[in-house]
Amino acid sequence: QREQQQEAEARAQAEALRLQQEMEQMQLQLRAEAEQRRVEAEEANRRLDEEYRRRIAEMEAQHRAQVEAERAQAEAVRLALLRREAEMEEAARQQRQDREQAAAAAAERQRLIEQQQQLARERQEQEARYAEMQARLRAEQERERRRAEQEELARAKAYKEEEERRRVAAEQRMQQELERQRQAAAAAAAASAATAAAAALAARASRPTAPKPQQQVSAPAPAPAPAPVSPARRSSIGSSSNVPSINRAAKPAAAQVGRCTPELNHERRASLQPVDGGVGGALTGLRNIGNTCFMNSILQCLSATVPLSTYFIQDRFRSQLTRRSPLGSRGEITEEYAELIKAMWFYKYKSVTPVMFKAIIAKYSSQFQGFQQQDSQEFCAFLMDKLHEDLNVGKGKMAPDPEGPEIPLNDLAQMSWRNYKLVNDSIIVDLFQGQFKSSIRCQVCRFTSNTFSPFMFLSLPLPAAASFATLDQCMGLFAQPEYMSGENCWNCPNCKTQREAAKAIAIWRLPRLLLVHFKRFSLDGPFRNKLNTQVRFPLGGLDLNNHVCGPERAPSYDLYGVSNHYGDMNGGHYISFCKNEYTQRWFKFDDSVVTQISPEDVCSRAAYLLFYTSIEFRPYLPAFS
Repeated sequence: QREQQQEAEARAQAEALRLQQEMEQMQLQLRAEAEQRRVEAEEANRRLDEEYRRRIAEMEAQHRAQVEAERAQAEAVRLALLRREAEMEEAARQQRQDREQAAAAAAERQRLIEQQQQLARERQEQEARYAEMQARLRAEQERERRRAEQEELARAKAYKEEEERRRVAAEQRMQQELERQRQAAAAAAAASAATAAAAALAARASRPTAPKPQQQVSAPAPAPAPAPVSPARRSSIGSSSNVPSINRAAKPAAAQVGRCTPELNHERRASLQPVDGGVGGALTGLRNIGNTCFMNSILQCLSATVPLSTYFIQDRFRSQLTRRSPLGSRGEITEEYAELIKAMWFYKYKSVTPVMFKAIIAKYSSQFQGFQQQDSQEFCAFLMDKLHEDLNVGKGKMAPDPEGPEIPLNDLAQMSWRNYKLVNDSIIVDLFQGQFKSSIRCQVCRFTSNTFSPFMFLSLPLPAAASFATLDQCMGLFAQPEYMSGENCWNCPNCKTQREAAKAIAIWRLPRLLLVHFKRFSLDGPFRNKLNTQVRFPLGGLDLNNHVCGPERAPSYDLYGVSNHYGDMNGGHYISFCKNEYTQRWFKFDDSVVTQISPEDVCSRAAYLLFYTSIEFRPYLPAFS
């Protein structure tokens, strides 16, 4: 029984254990199923949440889009209303402004009328004061001129008397020397005659007393007696001695290649009133004969132009001189200029007085009559024009320049230059003149018209508000276009009507010698103002290729002369800086005073007219000796 009871208990325990295991398995299975159902429920909830959020987002986006569309529509309506209100307000404001402008214009017209009346009164007063000042100045200048003329006449008279005394003394010394030579020649002739007579007597004494027949033996010919010496022969004998000849016709020609000899006669030398004590060739000062510093400064710069001075000193200009040009001076200015240059290059003269040159200039230009101060650039232009007309060998007839957009610019420029040279051909054109290209461009159809013209001066504007500027900046201002509008509109040949246009001037070809003019003086009614802007310009190696539009490459330029103006329009003075080609040094020419300066002093605020060269100056002309 115990064993059965133990077996029953064991079976009961085993069954209980099995049931417990089955219960545990069922619990695990139930927990797994519950977990799976929970996961599935969570997944279903997540999908439901996502669907809900998506639908909510779609509904919100649709709502926002609808609201935004409604807002945009409302904003557009509001802006339209605002624009309308603004237009109405602008129209009202414009009407008010027009009324105000009309009232202001009426007031301004009244003010301008009153101002013009005031200016007219002031101008009358100024003109009266100016006329009175001019009268006093003219009276003072007339007194100064008369005094200067009297002094010059007195000096010329004294110089002539001194020259006459020297000439008479020289002639007396020459006559005495000739008389001494004639006496010596007569004594020599008498001695020769006596010697010949003695030789003849000795020959006759040595002849045989009975000469052989049929035979004539001639004795040695005695020395012939000297023929009588004529006064002309005696003069020639005397001139062959150490006494120098004064025959001017026997001198070699002055115009030799590589040599120049000044030929100044007594009258010419007396009119120049030279002062001895020169410091070298081409370093002769010019005396101021009454506000002629403007003329002296230009003459010194032109004298430093070696090719031009050589041309005149060697008298090569005479083969091209014409006296029939109605625009010239019948050769008078050119001949007087040549004589003055010869004197300025004479190394012995410290200074000369260009009285005759000033008188001939005044003869052909009323502007330069009297002794008022003038503009050096205007005088330079006048002098160069007269030299050109007196030396112009162009005999052709100028034809109209060709036109048309189908012609290449280079061909058009060459044809225009050849056409110009047919009528204008002189050393002035060859040395100093270049070529501009003028362009006018329509602002509507963009049609461009190009023309070419010669130039001698490169006139550059200055920046008015600047204290300093460079030459390159001035060139940039020169190249800026000018706009034509309003009454100045251009008649466009393509549009066949008046159009706004842009006009520009550019350098097509540069000359061998470049004259750069700074526009320092401006007009303000009856008054002239001066700009004291200092322009920095190079003394050598000036490169203008960036400012030349032609196909030819621009050469490099070196400075050799500057015409300077000091002071203002109420009172000023001109001097010049020039580079001497003999010494390769810079000199200041202040009328009759010539002094050496440093190259650092050449560039100053007073620079007015610059003289540049692209060719090498060779001082092959020796200083006159």
